[in-house]
Amino acid sequence: MVKFFLVLCMIVGVSVVLLALRSRLLPHGQDRHGESLLRLRRMGGRVGSTRFSGRFSVEVYSDGIFVSPEPLFGLFKPNRNLFVPWQDLSVARKWTILGQIAELQLGPSERLTLIVPCYVANLLANVARRRWPEDGTFPPVTMWTIAREILTEWAIITTIGGVFFGVFLGFFQLESGPPIWFAFAFPGTFFGIFFLITFVRDIRAFRKHQLI
Repeated sequence: MVKFFLVLCMIVGVSVVLLALRSRLLPHGQDRHGESLLRLRRMGGRVGSTRFSGRFSVEVYSDGIFVSPEPLFGLFKPNRNLFVPWQDLSVARKWTILGQIAELQLGPSERLTLIVPCYVANLLANVARRRWPEDGTFPPVTMWTIAREILTEWAIITTIGGVFFGVFLGFFQLESGPPIWFAFAFPGTFFGIFFLITFVRDIRAFRKHQLI
């Protein structure tokens, strides 16, 4: 009973914090009409120093992108939206331990930065063409391009998770514990399901709008 009460308190506390942060996601509300060229869901981002995972929806238009927070738990839909013309967008590509990402700064006066995979940035660059803030040409995005980036990230995170669990099992020297291969199979399966969902979601979005 005590454990149930503690878990319930944690859930309520997290919900209150998320509701409090909701008003910080975007600085003001805007609206956008017309049919978008592409819609991407569950994009990550950063507001100031606070990072959010899978919290933003991005609609792509010929003259810019329209960003809105995803509904919280599917129940609370924020009304703070933001449209950013291509000329107000700045892009920085960075390497992380999981591979290369692209950070899209939404205007000089905004505190919001979208964090997207490089294949998403390349697709946006091909849509924006000359209005894209980066110089150079960008390769077309194909199904193999998306699969390669996702598989690379999956392999790296599975290796890190496997090493961590392997050290954990070796430290405690569990005689009746699982074999060492389980240390890699568990994170590989868990993150494999997550990345498979991401792959299918992005492929469906790109094909729906005939962009790949």
